[in-house]
Amino acid sequence: MKGKIILIPGLGADERVFQYLQLPDANVQIIRWIPPRKSESLPDYSIRLKKQIGNSADFIIGVSFGGMIALELNKIVRVRKVILISSVRDSSELPWILKLIGKTSLLSVIPSKIFRWPNSIVNLLFGVRSKSDKELLRTIIKDSDPGFAKWALTAMTKWKYNNIAENVIKIHGNKDYLIPDRTSDYVIDGGGHFMIVSGWREISAILKKEIASAWER
Repeated sequence: MKGKIILIPGLGADERVFQYLQLPDANVQIIRWIPPRKSESLPDYSIRLKKQIGNSADFIIGVSFGGMIALELNKIVRVRKVILISSVRDSSELPWILKLIGKTSLLSVIPSKIFRWPNSIVNLLFGVRSKSDKELLRTIIKDSDPGFAKWALTAMTKWKYNNIAENVIKIHGNKDYLIPDRTSDYVIDGGGHFMIVSGWREISAILKKEIASAWER
């Protein structure tokens, strides 16, 4: 095996979002979410996740919320390359609605169960079209913890990150309605927020290219 690849799923998701990805031969490890502490920040939460990785990794690939965690880990772990998928390069790229909510105390009074959105709305926001992708997304959300989602959204509204590192690559879809694309190195035409599944072929090809180029240096 060559290299160590860390995969970080999106908010509340798990290893199922990576099931179709084709990666080079490597030691692949998927981060497992741990219960957050009350009022814990993304940097502090990332420090605790670091125990699953150690002090170094060749590549960290983060999806959506997982990309934000990947950026924080990039500050405390020796990493050859960080690859963001359907995520943000810094906190200024967060959706305006999230920033607006962050200026209020709205999230603190919203019950966690509200994050169990109807399937039709979820499918629209995530840009999911096929029957199989809809079913996968439905089961992932069904198995997720609404309390974790509430904490993560609250932490994101308070997140400040503008340390744009040279080892960061960003892949985004031009049909992402949850996190609209701003600055990307690769744009997936027609890709929605769930393109880690629906666009796995294109994403796999990009990942193989970026990983190979990093090894050549």
